[in-house]
This record gives sequence, C-alpha cells and structure tokens, in this order.
Amino acid sequence: MGQQPPDDPACFAAVKADMLAHTADGTVHAEDLYAAADPAPRLNVGVITEPAWHALFIRHLLRRPSASELAGYILDFTIIN
Repeated sequence: MGQQPPDDPACFAAVKADMLAHTADGTVHAEDLYAAADPAPRLNVGVITEPAWHALFIRHLLRRPSASELAGYILDFTIIN
C-alpha cells in the first residue's frame, strides 16, 4: 500500500486527529481575523496556533475585526499551525 495523497479525506482525518490529540492537554491560541481591507474580496480567517508569538505575528499580517464586525463573523478559511 502506497502513501495517500495529501488531499485524500482519510489522510486529512488522520492529520486532524493527530493535531487534536496533540493540543488536547496544552494551550492553543485562536484568532478571528480577516484578509483584505476592502469588504468585497475579504476573507474571514481563523488561525489556531500553539506558540503565542505565532498568534501575535499573524495579528500583524491580517486585520482584526471590530466588535461590531464579530457579531456576524463566519469563517471562510482556517489556518492550523
């Protein structure tokens, strides 16, 4: 049996299960951000990371929504680091 391609659902499920098991007893940082200043092409991006400095770094790359923007916030994309 050869290796599964990385876009195979079973491969993704195995990697996700590994990640959840790894972070179950530790601290993770979650950020709700968005990419693009213009609302038309904007993507709502969730970022989950272990090191705090990774969370801080991504907060400088992407934009933080205001409190009013978070009311209807729905993720378009999630980055798991």
